[in-house]
Amino acid sequence: MVVTAAEAHKFDEDWAVWNDLGWWLKNNEEVRNTYADFRPHLPDELWSIPKSDGENYGDWQAAFWARKRGAELIGMVRGPEGRLIPNPDPRWAISDTLRENIREIIANGFEGNLYPIYRKRADNMKWNITEAEIAEHVQVFLDREYGVSTDRARVIRARVITRTEIMRAQTGRDLNQWRQSGIVKRVRWLTAGDGTSCAVCSANHGLEAHFGESFPFDVSSPLDTHPLCRCTLTAVH
Repeated sequence: MVVTAAEAHKFDEDWAVWNDLGWWLKNNEEVRNTYADFRPHLPDELWSIPKSDGENYGDWQAAFWARKRGAELIGMVRGPEGRLIPNPDPRWAISDTLRENIREIIANGFEGNLYPIYRKRADNMKWNITEAEIAEHVQVFLDREYGVSTDRARVIRARVITRTEIMRAQTGRDLNQWRQSGIVKRVRWLTAGDGTSCAVCSANHGLEAHFGESFPFDVSSPLDTHPLCRCTLTAVH
């Protein structure tokens, strides 16, 4: 594909979003201030996903997690003793309505009924929602909260939120399933393996820990790390 210098720069910026924190989290104020510090997260024993049977059991659990704990760090900062409090800067704080809307958007994405933006897959005739379509919905609600903006930072912020919340819901689902099974005793930390991981995640790569206990740097799962974390835990048998 032949592109202009400006288009190439845009591609580089977009790609940076998916490469760990990327340029935007390091240099753009709007995106950088979206999330509070991730550590420590709410102890897992304080929440639980009900058991359920069915073909889409995993997606249903991820949707439940998104509605229960999704967006909990957006627009927040760490106060005394590490407690989450609303960001005192109105530029970065969000309303309860926006938080609930983001939770519902992410949950609907897992459930496959993100109406009216949807696609019907020909192979199995199920509704299939793409991450980009979810991000479009998130951006709409960001515009409602802060005023309509054509700034690329707003677009990137919506994509950061979408990717981060999807991955956190998937991690929360997996951890809950392991806890309910009672079988998983040890877990191994794995990074994306492409050299873009942060120092904390890189230090934990390949290490094992008892399920629920901490790895180095006082993190027990990717729920404790940073926006756009692509690390995963695998069960060690």
